[in-house]
Amino acid sequence: MLESLLDLWWSSPDVVYSDEYVVRSQTDGYCRVMPRKSLGAMTDDIIEREIVYHRHLGRSFEWTQTGFGDENEILSRLESHGFVIGTKEVICLIDLEAFDLSERSEIRVERVQDEQGLADFRAVAEEVFEKDFAYTTGVLRECLASGSRKQIGFVGYDGDYAVSIGRLDTQGDSLIGGLYTGGTRKEYRGRGFYRAVVGRRAEYARELGLRYLSVDARPTSLPILRRLGFEEVVESWPCEWNP
Repeated sequence: MLESLLDLWWSSPDVVYSDEYVVRSQTDGYCRVMPRKSLGAMTDDIIEREIVYHRHLGRSFEWTQTGFGDENEILSRLESHGFVIGTKEVICLIDLEAFDLSERSEIRVERVQDEQGLADFRAVAEEVFEKDFAYTTGVLRECLASGSRKQIGFVGYDGDYAVSIGRLDTQGDSLIGGLYTGGTRKEYRGRGFYRAVVGRRAEYARELGLRYLSVDARPTSLPILRRLGFEEVVESWPCEWNP
């Protein structure tokens, strides 16, 4: 399954460069580098090459390190080059043809379609993740204005109060979509809101003709995703470099 998932990623329209060592992708200003394999003796050279490239652009980027068996050594080297090593995640995948949509939640989940929806999305995101979401909200606004489905926001409500959010990203003609920015206000966790927002995104992804969904899951999300049918593919570490 890992090979199939990586093939889908590496054929994405967002890929801007690929060689035998890494794949570079860029989505609405977000830059990511993912190694294709264990880099061995080339590790420091490839890391430095990517730093030089992105420094020239004046851009931050994420190096997504997956588990090739030498991840502890690679993470140590990335840290020595100035990367901030994020919390370990597990990349999960589901085939939407096998996703059970028969049990629909009674929780109201709305697709973001106007300024109120954008405001609700941003308010929850900034409380949950404790950082500014002006940029992401701006991208969602631009997608709404242009009719693009590249990034789509969703908000779960308790009555009229926004309590949970999630984003669905699509990539041109690719059959795989990504789930991002999933989170729920602390006092509403454990009440089905996260699950409902995942389910609504999966439902909409299938309406768009997507075949697969991937998610970089943190340990707190894994039990819910497993129950929904997601399969764990590989461990990963988001490593951020800033100029």
